[in-house]
Amino acid sequence: MKSYRIGFLTIRGGSGIIATLTLVGAVLLGAAPVFTATHLALNPDDVVARLELWQVFTYLFIPQPSPLSILFSMMIVLGMGSQLEQQWGTARLWRIIGGIGIATGVLTTLLSLVVPRLGVMQVPGTQMVTLVIWLAVGLLARRSQMNFWNLPVTGYTFAAIGLAFSLFAGLYGSWIMIIPDLIAAGLTFMVVHEGAPANWWLRFRSWQLDRDLKKRSAHLKGIDGGRRNVGGDSDKYLH
Repeated sequence: MKSYRIGFLTIRGGSGIIATLTLVGAVLLGAAPVFTATHLALNPDDVVARLELWQVFTYLFIPQPSPLSILFSMMIVLGMGSQLEQQWGTARLWRIIGGIGIATGVLTTLLSLVVPRLGVMQVPGTQMVTLVIWLAVGLLARRSQMNFWNLPVTGYTFAAIGLAFSLFAGLYGSWIMIIPDLIAAGLTFMVVHEGAPANWWLRFRSWQLDRDLKKRSAHLKGIDGGRRNVGGDSDKYLH
C-alpha cells in the first residue's frame, strides 16, 4: 500500500487520505460551523440557486457534528477501507467511492427539484462514505462467512446490518433524511455487486440479442419428412 508524505505527516494508502480529509472536515466544522455547513456540506437548494456545484464533492468529507460519529467514520474508513484498497487498489477505491458519492450528490440535488423538503436539507457525506465502504465489503463477500462482533454472518447479512444502521436515522427524524443513503446504497449494489457500468451495457446487449433470436425462431417448426415411410428416429428439418 503506497504511502504519501505531506510535510511532516505520512499518510498510508488511499484510505488514509480519505480519513485525513474527513478529519480536516471535522476541524473545519468545529472552527467555522456556519461556513462549513452552508458552503461545504450538500445543500441542494444552494447548488441549484447559487450554482455551488463543488458541494456535490466537498460534502463527502463533512461529518456529522458528533465526536462519536467522527470516530466511527474514521474507524470504518481506515479498517474496512484499507481492506477494500488491498483488493481493488488505490485508484479503483477512489473511483468507486468518489464516483458513487458524487453521483449520490447529483441525484439528491435533482430529486430536490420534485421533493422540495429535500432541498432544504444539509447533507454531511461522511456517513454516506462509510455506508458505501461497509456495503462494498459485505457485497464482495456475498455468501462467504464474515465475523460481526464474534457472530458468524454472511456477506449479504453484513451489508444488510450496515444499511439498517444507516436507516435508523429515519426513526428519529423525517424519512427525507435517509434518501441520500438509499441512493448511495442502490448505486453501491449496482457497481459492486453487478459490476462496472460497461458490464451493464454488455448485459443489455446480450438480452437484446437473446430476445431477437427467440423472435426469429418463433416461426420455425419441425417436420418429420413423412413419418409413415421412415423409422421413428428419422431426422427432422426446420423451415
